Amino acid sequence: MTKAKIKRPTELLVSPRNSGGLYCAVARTIDEGAASVVWDFETKDWITAEGFPIGTVFAARPLSPELMEKCGISESQSYLDFVADDKN
Repeated sequence: MTKAKIKRPTELLVSPRNSGGLYCAVARTIDEGAASVVWDFETKDWITAEGFPIGTVFAARPLSPELMEKCGISESQSYLDFVADDKN
């Protein structure tokens, strides 16, 4: 199995979430697929989360805007949140 390569700039499909203190999301890959990603606090960037199931990301609690701002995560709206927003 090859390592998923995240599309840059990072395009989140699922908004950032908190799974047991691990900040995670689902991002688009260069082959238009999806992969779990985790927030790297040192580089302030999303990195591939090998072995971290996408289902675990969906089950995690959404990360609050305050925590996102505190750790430097962009407040960009994820694709799924955009589609679900009744104002669009």
